[in-house]
Amino acid sequence: ALGRACCEFGAHPFLSPPGLGSVCGLQLDFLVLGSNRASWLKVWRKQPEAAGSLWQVQFDCFPVESGRRVLVSLGTVPDRGLSLNRSHLVAAEPAGPKFSYAWRPEARAIEVSVPEGPALAVRLCHQLALECEELSTPFPRQALVSGGHSIVLPYEFLVPCLCIEVRLPATSPWPPGSGLTATRVGG
Repeated sequence: ALGRACCEFGAHPFLSPPGLGSVCGLQLDFLVLGSNRASWLKVWRKQPEAAGSLWQVQFDCFPVESGRRVLVSLGTVPDRGLSLNRSHLVAAEPAGPKFSYAWRPEARAIEVSVPEGPALAVRLCHQLALECEELSTPFPRQALVSGGHSIVLPYEFLVPCLCIEVRLPATSPWPPGSGLTATRVGG
């Protein structure tokens, strides 16, 4: 199980160099170094910019495994040869509780097993943006699983992103914090 992490990026490019021409938008490219994972995002301008206009770009999150380095590039659309490149190290998060799971598609359920040791609080949720949303009723909100035992948690559907969150019962509520492990089911 890998911890959740996020690479945030903010830029305030001032687009005024002569000969830059009409810029319709900006493109952000993300590359997780040491993996084959990449993504991109285009931001379009609604109206043509005035000479020397300031653009503000704030991209909230590109999900990444903690401890990885991400290369972020910012360029113009259409490409005018202007590029800003930054490398970000996503901070390693403290390891969360250990657990294992098995997908039971015939039962529309996830079986979560806790190794010998302390009891853990377990829940299924749907990840929307960076937040995990509770499953709708009648599905269990959370369960306390004793060390060395398993529990079968039913779900309604796997999408948008069914996740398992596990934490020590003594830690704070479900929002991310220490002692939390989140795992995407099927991904």
